[in-house]
Amino acid sequence: MFYQGVDGSRVERVMELAHIAANKNTVPGDVSAMVPGGIRMGKLTRSIESVSFEHLVNVFVLSCYASMLMATISCLQRMAELTVRVSLCSA
Repeated sequence: MFYQGVDGSRVERVMELAHIAANKNTVPGDVSAMVPGGIRMGKLTRSIESVSFEHLVNVFVLSCYASMLMATISCLQRMAELTVRVSLCSA
């Protein structure tokens, strides 16, 4: 996941916003435990046992895409802020 700009911390946050319990988890090759490349999902509660595994996988994939989108938006916002600063300095 990490090579696509997605890490376990970001996916964990997106899934949390969707009220899905998941934890970031380190995987072999991670440089930092603060920015791990994995996600761990626990046992389902009885209230949602009827949800198919396929549905959960789809939610996970959508969470990864949402994390990539959030990272892109954050990057674009920082670029816009820097553009404003540069134009103020050159004025």
